[in-house]
Amino acid sequence: MDHLDSHLIQEQLSAETQKVLGNIHIFPELDSTNSWLLEHKYCNDVCLAEKQKQGRGRRGNVWSSPDSGNIYLSLSWCFDEIPDHVSLISLLTGISLCEALNSIGLKGHGLKWPNDIYIHQQKLAGILVESSGDLRRVVIGIGLNVQIQDESSWCGLHDVLDDTPDRNTMIAVILNVLVKKLAKINSLSFEDFNQQWLQWDIVLDKAVFVFQNSQQIKGIARGIDETGQILIETDNGEIQSFHSAEISLRW
Repeated sequence: MDHLDSHLIQEQLSAETQKVLGNIHIFPELDSTNSWLLEHKYCNDVCLAEKQKQGRGRRGNVWSSPDSGNIYLSLSWCFDEIPDHVSLISLLTGISLCEALNSIGLKGHGLKWPNDIYIHQQKLAGILVESSGDLRRVVIGIGLNVQIQDESSWCGLHDVLDDTPDRNTMIAVILNVLVKKLAKINSLSFEDFNQQWLQWDIVLDKAVFVFQNSQQIKGIARGIDETGQILIETDNGEIQSFHSAEISLRW
């Protein structure tokens, strides 16, 4: 297993990324990289861990985080002012991760709203964006499976990519794409964002189940609105929007 190395990551960052990025903190084990950055209040710093004891996903779900050569990365990002499209940060991170994976040779992957990366009907990566109340500072967490040690519904990059780069290279690639997009979020139009989203949306125009609270709704996914909510066309032709729900494809 390759070892995380801040110097190897730094030397592969673009000049644009190096200019705005702070320190890279690497730990053998943490409860959660997101939690560590939320606690320490840094701006534009990166936190990485070989293992997380309490990795988290959306809606309080557990993100399995063994010491097995995966990527557990969090970025603390500060804005001068809360951007108009702050609600799109999670989705924008998903687009960034898809583009980064594409640049290292991965094909056939896409986004299942709001921010899970899937390939061949298996989950490859997940994203969790959190704040401590002030939306001028957000912590963006990315969990990317590189290798999976047991049978599960998840997969790792080693399963789907013949020539997988080392983790330090992959982290640098991810940060280069993500930082560039975050730096331009204030000038981002929804039209441009939506075009980027549509390139990776794997549920668009597909039959899905929507789970919200105790309800289960069947419908057809019809993209997203300007706040990042998913649009679902129900059986009676009505378009409903959801901002906090679980989406399941009817594969």
